[in-house]
Amino acid sequence: MACSFISASLPLVLLLATLSSTCWSLQIPSARHGHRISPGHIRSSVMRHMSSNNDGDDPSTDSSTKVKFFELDDAFEDDGENVVGTKFFGGNTIKEELYIPEEEEMALELQKVKPKRTKEDNEYNRFQDANAFGDDLARRAGEALQLAINKILYDDSTDDSVATWKENPSIVWETAFPKANNAGGNSPLMEMKASKDFYNKLDVAILSAKTIESTADTGVVEVRWDVGAVWPNPWESRVLLTGTSLLNVRDDKDNNIITLLKQVDKLDGNKPSDIVGSLTSQLSPRFWDVYHIGMSPSAERDPRLTN
Repeated sequence: MACSFISASLPLVLLLATLSSTCWSLQIPSARHGHRISPGHIRSSVMRHMSSNNDGDDPSTDSSTKVKFFELDDAFEDDGENVVGTKFFGGNTIKEELYIPEEEEMALELQKVKPKRTKEDNEYNRFQDANAFGDDLARRAGEALQLAINKILYDDSTDDSVATWKENPSIVWETAFPKANNAGGNSPLMEMKASKDFYNKLDVAILSAKTIESTADTGVVEVRWDVGAVWPNPWESRVLLTGTSLLNVRDDKDNNIITLLKQVDKLDGNKPSDIVGSLTSQLSPRFWDVYHIGMSPSAERDPRLTN
């Protein structure tokens, strides 16, 4: 056991002896004259001295007694090519070049010629979506009908790029919605105008459309719509009705006019004509609506107010 320990410790003893003899044999003029010596100066002197001793050694000397050091002076220098500290820590001394001037200049040129996006480009227009309005007649009819609805509900202005929506005087309208005799009878748009005064709020959206059949100037278009309203009761119930409509239209492309000839409405659900059933389940207050009203604190009353 003792022999093994001595054998393992012998290289360490030789290394320490070499370092000690080298340090005592240093010739540092500044120290003899009383000047302060910086650690960097001592480190450089040690390296130069030991390097000169190694160069003068006999090649026949045992390699186990030689101590090889690297230069610390430039180990932490960054010359633009070598990574700082990699020589000292044993990493890759070659810096990976990720910046390619040619490609960067090309990217800058492409950025200059890239067209600026306008507000219209950043907005989604469902009438330009081929998944919602797959053909020209469906797009023209859906967009014209939506513009006509917006004029009644929101007083929107006209758009010359959109076809004008008109209703034939002898239109046929089959629907589950109630009709008011004083509102225009068979005119869906006039009925909508009368309903606007009844509901606290009314919204109608044309979501999609597709052409079922078409000829030279006529066609049958199926449109899908949503109708949202705020019912005029004390708790203002919010109701939503969804469904589809089959529209027989005449497309006058020369004058940019689409005329409605027939309209058949169907509600979604098991009973497509049961408007009362679709509304009843949404008009009554729900449990949590009543709960929150009951748990709301009562408002304070100013005692200066008199009845």
